[in-house]
Amino acid sequence: MNHIHQSNHSSSAIRGQLKQLLFGFAAFVLLAFGHVAIAQPLVITSTTPQVNVLNAASDGVISIDFDANVDIATVHNNTTAANQTTDDNIKIKGSQSGIVQGTWAYGADNSIITFTPTTVLKTGERITVTITDGVLGLGAEVATPTSFGFSVATGSFEGALIAVTTSITGVGENAASEWGDYDGDGDLDLAVSGYDTNYDPTTIIYRNDGNGVFTDINAGLQGGFYSALAWGDFDNDGDLDLFFAGSDWPIVRHAIIYRNNGDGTFTDINAGLQGVDYASAQWGDYDNDGYLDIAYQGRSGTGPTTTFTGIYKNNGDNTFTNINAGLQGLFI
Repeated sequence: MNHIHQSNHSSSAIRGQLKQLLFGFAAFVLLAFGHVAIAQPLVITSTTPQVNVLNAASDGVISIDFDANVDIATVHNNTTAANQTTDDNIKIKGSQSGIVQGTWAYGADNSIITFTPTTVLKTGERITVTITDGVLGLGAEVATPTSFGFSVATGSFEGALIAVTTSITGVGENAASEWGDYDGDGDLDLAVSGYDTNYDPTTIIYRNDGNGVFTDINAGLQGGFYSALAWGDFDNDGDLDLFFAGSDWPIVRHAIIYRNNGDGTFTDINAGLQGVDYASAQWGDYDNDGYLDIAYQGRSGTGPTTTFTGIYKNNGDNTFTNINAGLQGLFI
């Protein structure tokens, strides 16, 4: 019995010591962390151009007004040249241009920051501005991650859709068409692909000469049907390049990236992409490295089960690598 009594006494003592330790630890936590200030949010109050505006100037300054003064050093990280924005905490991307390069500065006061692009934005493209929580205020406020967008103006609208007679060749059989200002003259040019009137596969770029006149530039592109076209500046040289996918006769499936040489000619870069037809495609910088990658899908062989959906990473050196994303194969 004495032995049992001593054991109970020892257990009580141990419990008492544990309570003291826990109390001491709790007191330490309160002293150490009880007065830590919670970071206040840094919130956007207005933007220029306004959110979702459809007629922003192609050469205009973008400004963002916050509810507190901004530490501009946290906007541009200074790990690259002043006008290189690939690792900035605010990224500005064009649906055709990719990451837009330019310079940041303060506006009328330190709560306003402005971005001046080094090149003219593409006519009609969608611009997306993405703000990360890496942007800080001068009072240590933390930006609320968000994004907003607007569209670049395409020119005046006369109030009605007017049929314009052109020399553009009609195409059919799951044809594709895509507008894009490939020559940077401020008006939208047109790429088309499909069967022509002789049932020959064709892909043509028409230069917009204004006043409803479009001229075949005889680019010498691979003809195709069941096709897809997508403009995008994959090499960041300031002009739009062209992705094409589709079939010709006999059934040979293609997926080709044409580099815009800036002189009205286009060159197949021999990217080695999986050929498809019944295709669709979209450029986008999925890894935020400043280079447009290409995602596309289609039928890669005969039969409904031979489908492909892939993302090819732009390596920045005129080569592309299939990232083997494991996406569901589809065709349209």
